[in-house]
Amino acid sequence: MTPNPGLADSVWQPWYRSTECNILHDFYIPALRASVRYDRVAGYFTSTSLAVASQGFTALIKHQGHVRLVVGADLDPEDVRAIVDQDDRQRLADSLLAELGSLEAWPDAVSNGLGLLCWMVQESYLELRVALRVHRETGEPLTFTSRVDGYAHEKWAVFRDAEGHRLVAAGSLNESKTALTLNAENVVVRCDWEGDKDAQFADQVDASFETIWNDEDPGLRVLTLPDAVRERLIQVAASVAKPKEVDGSSELPPEVPLPSAKEWLQFAILRDAPRMPNGRLVGMVTAPVEPWPHQAVVARRLIESWPYSFLLCDEVGLGKTIEAGLALRSLILSGLARRVLIAPPASLAKQWHNELKDKFYLPFARALNGAQPRHEAIHPTERQFPSKSVFAPDLAIVSTGLVRRKERRKELTSHDWDIALVDEAHYAGRKNATNGTTVQPRYGELYRAVAEGLRPNTKALWLATATPMQLDPIEVYDLFQLTRRVGPFLQDPSLTAAYYEVQGRIQRGEQVYPDELEFVRQVLRSIRRHDPELAEHIRETVLTPANRMQYDNWLEKGFAPTAFSLKQLLRAIFASAPLSRVMMRHNRALLRVYQQRGELKDNLAHRHVLPMRRIQYTAQEKQAYDALEDYAQDLSQQVTAANDQQARVSTGFYLSFLRRRFASSLWAIAETLRRRRERVAATLEYLVSGGSPAALATGSAVEGEEDFELDDSDAEIIDQLLKNRSEDDLRWELERLTEMLGSSLYDAAPASSKMQALLGYVQQRKDPDRPGRIGQMVIFSQFWDTVEDIVRRFKQVNQKFLIGTYSGRGGQYTDPETGKLVGIEREEIRKRFLRGQVDILVCTDAAAEGLNLQTADYLVNFDLPWNPAKVEQRIGRIDRIGQRHNHIYVQNLCYLGSVEEIVYDRLLNRLGEMISVVGEQQLSMLPVTEEDFRRLADGEITEQALEKEALERVAVTQRRIRETELTGQEIYEIYQRMAQRNAEQQLPATLDDIWDVLTTSRYLAAIGCHRAANLTGGTHEPLLLNAIPGVPDSTALTVNRELFDEGIEGLGTRLHFATYGDTCFDSLMKLSATWEMPACIRRIAVKPKGLHNDYSGFVVAVKNDPTSSLQLVTAMGQIAGLDLDESATVTEGDTEPFVAQLQALADRELKLSAHVDGIEADNILSGRAQAALALGVAVASITGRQKYGNGDPNFWKEIDSWRGQIEARTAAGGALRVQHMPTELGKVASTAFLPFDVKRNASEGTYWIEHAPGLLLYSAADAACRVGDGIKQKKSDVSTELGVGRIQSEMRRVVSL
Repeated sequence: MTPNPGLADSVWQPWYRSTECNILHDFYIPALRASVRYDRVAGYFTSTSLAVASQGFTALIKHQGHVRLVVGADLDPEDVRAIVDQDDRQRLADSLLAELGSLEAWPDAVSNGLGLLCWMVQESYLELRVALRVHRETGEPLTFTSRVDGYAHEKWAVFRDAEGHRLVAAGSLNESKTALTLNAENVVVRCDWEGDKDAQFADQVDASFETIWNDEDPGLRVLTLPDAVRERLIQVAASVAKPKEVDGSSELPPEVPLPSAKEWLQFAILRDAPRMPNGRLVGMVTAPVEPWPHQAVVARRLIESWPYSFLLCDEVGLGKTIEAGLALRSLILSGLARRVLIAPPASLAKQWHNELKDKFYLPFARALNGAQPRHEAIHPTERQFPSKSVFAPDLAIVSTGLVRRKERRKELTSHDWDIALVDEAHYAGRKNATNGTTVQPRYGELYRAVAEGLRPNTKALWLATATPMQLDPIEVYDLFQLTRRVGPFLQDPSLTAAYYEVQGRIQRGEQVYPDELEFVRQVLRSIRRHDPELAEHIRETVLTPANRMQYDNWLEKGFAPTAFSLKQLLRAIFASAPLSRVMMRHNRALLRVYQQRGELKDNLAHRHVLPMRRIQYTAQEKQAYDALEDYAQDLSQQVTAANDQQARVSTGFYLSFLRRRFASSLWAIAETLRRRRERVAATLEYLVSGGSPAALATGSAVEGEEDFELDDSDAEIIDQLLKNRSEDDLRWELERLTEMLGSSLYDAAPASSKMQALLGYVQQRKDPDRPGRIGQMVIFSQFWDTVEDIVRRFKQVNQKFLIGTYSGRGGQYTDPETGKLVGIEREEIRKRFLRGQVDILVCTDAAAEGLNLQTADYLVNFDLPWNPAKVEQRIGRIDRIGQRHNHIYVQNLCYLGSVEEIVYDRLLNRLGEMISVVGEQQLSMLPVTEEDFRRLADGEITEQALEKEALERVAVTQRRIRETELTGQEIYEIYQRMAQRNAEQQLPATLDDIWDVLTTSRYLAAIGCHRAANLTGGTHEPLLLNAIPGVPDSTALTVNRELFDEGIEGLGTRLHFATYGDTCFDSLMKLSATWEMPACIRRIAVKPKGLHNDYSGFVVAVKNDPTSSLQLVTAMGQIAGLDLDESATVTEGDTEPFVAQLQALADRELKLSAHVDGIEADNILSGRAQAALALGVAVASITGRQKYGNGDPNFWKEIDSWRGQIEARTAAGGALRVQHMPTELGKVASTAFLPFDVKRNASEGTYWIEHAPGLLLYSAADAACRVGDGIKQKKSDVSTELGVGRIQSEMRRVVSL
């Protein structure tokens, strides 16, 4: 039997109000279900008050809990005097019996509650004492409600679990003396494990209860229950057939026959499935979201190769979140991953939180902004709670804005993680990427935080970015070196570039020299050592059977391949490349292949980006724009005059923000200016009152605009514009803003020109077959203010348009009867849209990721972000697998002459097919950055110059795609071979298994669970649950993903998906865990070698098996053919050979996971050795040139001269002999892999290379330049002697790491 979950295993709200929740089922029953003792100071000794006090008692009875209850007896003072002074127990008994009243007169709720309490007295689960009031100082009798001595009638309770955790509930526990008032109770909750103050509070309450219970409180006389009253309660208990709660429910299991041994085994396998052989995949296959084929491949590889680190680089819209979520779910459920950190930009943190809850049922806690660490949990219930650190929760979401802060670096390094995922990882790029491989990197704070604070304490680092091809190669190198999985390339970006240069020539059929080919061969050979999982993947799935012999002969025997066979081995060379080892990337071309092959049955629509609707300003809009530009220029001049460099940078960002708000809507910019004016006025008031301009606290300058994609540092940048400003300066800005807002320029009363265009599109989409209805469409804006304005305009046209909204603030839909907007959860808005109950969905970018809106075929971008990837994500809401239409249409709106029109219309049209995939434009490939938009807006670059830069970037990107990506057809063929291998695996449980077990369970049928009759009108009727503890009756379960996705009208949140993490399914599993294990079954568990997680199976006794009377069961599929021998008993001794068998299975399945630390260490050693070799080659080469009179005394001139020598000697495949490399190289070269033939001169202790190819020599020259870049002198002043000395020092540092 599994242990009962404790109080600390659940999430508690700080406050429960009976007007907002079902306090019995949401609080009392869950709390008492986790408790072993319950102490309560309650209301009065009356039938109604005692009934209220019994709430949740059935949950406590179930695991033999104990209650101590003190209730007040509100007697006449003279009766109190007689009872206290004369010990008149009979008078007390008569008074209490009179308060109980007649059993026949009790309403059902009172009868249920009081019957439960009496039953507990009879069974000794409950001790009951009564309290009388006396004056705290004089001891005179008082009525119970008297307050003359300052006494207040206390009403509180202490819950205690088996671990000693305490939960204190206090507040207005309203127990009327005359009526059952279950709907008027407010409870404040404190948990002693959440902080020192909470623990101290619990100690005080505990002590207070003991004082009262032991009759030591001066204001009370506490007496044991008179015998006559106890006998009366026991008489009442005799009439109780089954204890019930006040509402008739019960946590006690119904009296039904116990399940058979086979049914017990089925439920036990369901409970244990994620931790059984191949169980690490169960979380993925039982998730409520069904992955696309490539997503399943990525998730499976993340799971099976954990804790390897990866780059997740699928094209925008192809579902990196789904891939990561599936893998996280599986690894967490299996117990392999216990502590997980998700670090997205702040603008995506809430989206991640919701996705992990809605699609994967994972209970992550999201760090909130504020001076003190606090987190928000939304699954299984919603609450906010204080924490010791933003990184304290085991499953934590912390924005990259918080992660990168210097003041949190120590805090970050003090926490360990099994998995850390950094989303939008390209934001961690270095600041001097365009300077290439010859300078020292200037990393930003985010990269430093990840590399120095996160990576050393993280087993698996997953870096997600959809734009690896748009990054500079050196930025991609910076990311993949964090994986610790690229061997000799780990610290050598130049060698990385060299590999791709050689690979490109092989791909193009150009000449490759023998030394270069040998370098590639050695790299491929090293894969078996540095990445055994990849080595097997390459040999068994990347290569065809026909290519494997060529591959083996080349690698093992050194038989040089012909030009033709080299082409045949190109896939293996691709897969062994540094980036390919760690990057998983797919694009729409692969999806088209799946579709053509009939393996992607869902529709994949054709995309049409309609001609840009270029909107001309109205006269009012033009004047408003000019006024805004004048304000922006004057503000910039004011800040420039103050000579504050940081503020000047902030000004650029702020002005860009204003331009985007204006481009969105007049209403949006007007709201921004109003908020800005309030912020300036508050700052001015602060300064006038004597505050320091430099001491202003940082706050959000964009409050109310939270759907705009700002992360934490961006908000700080905007706030810099309020620091260090003079009073005169701020007065000027306040007056200017007041003047602007006082005019009618920003009056949004008339519809804007963009809004008029939008209304025209809506008119065109009126459905002639459905009067009053519109063909479904989705409208996006960056800003909530604009969303509000759009909805308001639509309502002015037609109050009953079926409009919905979806934003970071939640969702709304139009009530078709009243035409009013109704607030609702965002998930329900999505379901209403898919059911066709919403025609027009107006969204912020909170809906731009992970949301499926495939019933719409028309999307309008009312404004356009300065990030093309964001536009692509928006389009991906309707352009996705499963789209109901064959064609989808995208309409972009922008103002004529705006930067958005220049980039998204003119430039996009000129680039044309260059940024298309399978014939469809992919806006994420538009090579324009937010900085480019800003430069264009500020006049720092012309349209023509930007076009030239874009063309150059596209050319580079296309070359890199050819060098690093296989075609969709090639990937498909590899995945087919992988699928054939995976088909042999038997999983312990699948969704079909879950459904079969639940719907065929005789036990569940006996307690009233059954399939619905006609809820869906189809064949996928859900299972309706009844009599399941903690689950409201008639709750529906399904494993049909489509049904769950669309929902069943009328059921709402009562439709649940039957899988791990769902609260109802988990309650079912908890119920089954209370069943007694049959003697013919015994559970066994082992721990895989080197890991901490359990790995389980079941030994069962069987009949009529000629080979053995015992079998090991590790999957649901084995049960069908078993005939269990229920008369047999499986002993611990019987299980010994099966434990050994299970241990062997565990060690074999999880061998890679247990050895990754050693593999990573070998990769790191190889990377250090290669870095040391490059530096050693530089030292030996430069020193040799100096020795023989060929060198230059200036270091930088010497480097240039040496490069010339390299070029001359290696241009036709030649090489140079490098001698006398420093002895320090031996510290790593003797044990680490190097892709070059390095020899040791035994007599000198130095090292040499007979034929150093050009790619190594250039790598060495670049390494020397990086060291020289760190010398803080003019290049003309750097001597060669100084440069060589620094290189030697760097070499010593590298080998000593």
